[in-house]
Amino acid sequence: SQKFVETINFSINAEKPGLYAYDIEIAANAAEKNTSNNLQRFYLEVIEKRKQISVVSHAPAPDVSAVREALRSVDAYEVDFHQLLDKVDYADTDLLILFLQAGAPPEQYQSLLNAYKGPIWLFIDFQVAPLAVQQILPGATWQKPATTSHSSVVINNAFGLFTISQDAQENLKRLPPRILPTGTLTTASTFINLLAQKQDVVALYCEAEDRRMAIFPFSGLWK
Repeated sequence: SQKFVETINFSINAEKPGLYAYDIEIAANAAEKNTSNNLQRFYLEVIEKRKQISVVSHAPAPDVSAVREALRSVDAYEVDFHQLLDKVDYADTDLLILFLQAGAPPEQYQSLLNAYKGPIWLFIDFQVAPLAVQQILPGATWQKPATTSHSSVVINNAFGLFTISQDAQENLKRLPPRILPTGTLTTASTFINLLAQKQDVVALYCEAEDRRMAIFPFSGLWK
């Protein structure tokens, strides 16, 4: 039969928010030899409202721009951007993405972390001074990276605080090796290594009673 494309419009009512799996299947033709592509599964997340994400940095930077462009491509997110010294109420923020940058006042970061108790992603620029990291993360030690090299990011198989989807794992494997200037961060025992690049940890995660936080001690997202 001749190849063709046909658009079919339909609507489905979801009873409640959540992640739904849908199968679209085309009946096989009697003369069809390959029917493996007649069934396609896709996933749709239904939400009550768009997730409110706030991105905060001391100054504009390539990594901040990279995160901005990535988040703006997702319809489920409502994203706003602020500088560290802006007077903003983050009470309705579902996720705070905070960039710790060299030369920024540590006390301002500490004040924001004390005030906001929701989930946080903290990116630490590799040029940040060790003392500044210690002020923001009590008990932590920080060393700037000495060398960098091309290598792939892998998931820590021992991580078990939540399940990383199969799609996310496959997407991570497809990423090309990159140079990520990564500092050495030692934190409290509540943090568990999530992602690594060779001997360097590039993501840590903590889920305590009053805080869920992921820390990314590297730069170079924009590359």
